[in-house]
Amino acid sequence: MKQLHDIQLKILRDLLFSDALRYADIKPTDMENSQFVFHLEKLIEAGYIEKADTLYKLTDSGKEYANRIDTDIVKIAQQAKVTTILCAIRQTSAEKEYLVYKRLKNPFFNCMGFPTEKPKWGETMEEAAKRGLMEEANLAGEPKLFAIRHYLVYSKQTGELVEDKLMHVFMFLNPTGDLVGNLEGDYQWVKEEDIDKVVQPQLVEFAEIFKALNDFQDVVTFKELKVTTSSF
Repeated sequence: MKQLHDIQLKILRDLLFSDALRYADIKPTDMENSQFVFHLEKLIEAGYIEKADTLYKLTDSGKEYANRIDTDIVKIAQQAKVTTILCAIRQTSAEKEYLVYKRLKNPFFNCMGFPTEKPKWGETMEEAAKRGLMEEANLAGEPKLFAIRHYLVYSKQTGELVEDKLMHVFMFLNPTGDLVGNLEGDYQWVKEEDIDKVVQPQLVEFAEIFKALNDFQDVVTFKELKVTTSSF
């Protein structure tokens, strides 16, 4: 989503606290008319505000966008990333294999672990997980939620918070299809006894999620964890 100009954010912030306002109510007294009209028209073009007679008001899209504004500093608030983790298992009477991938993009380039998928607008987490497994690995299966995790990831080098992510973790038992990778990752099935040897270097959440997957007893668990990384 394109970052708006500070003037445009202030207009949205002002309209957030009113059903509708007149031009004179939202225009700063020390700003040229032409400059203010330019930003006002940009917001109308973007579909964030609309004009009815002499009043300006937020559209539904404008309300959704403006609700992200930190109204004290008039900036879009930085928020946790919401995503799903896809834990596919292929199990026979003789052995158990796990679907893992090597990331081919930043951050965590070349790290290995379970694939992830962000939900699209209006999509449930379960729908996102099911779609993600098909789009990322060409596999079909029924997702089962087994964990929810909130990870705060800090840089080992600087101590800075580099990722804040809320992850809904799903398992897929014996998904079907022919495994295919993509530009974002190389995928493979790894036997349980080979996990520690093959899955290196690991994504920061992998070991804890792998344990939660194997310890699952039909009760969804929730944890908030602070972890460090040198691979971001």
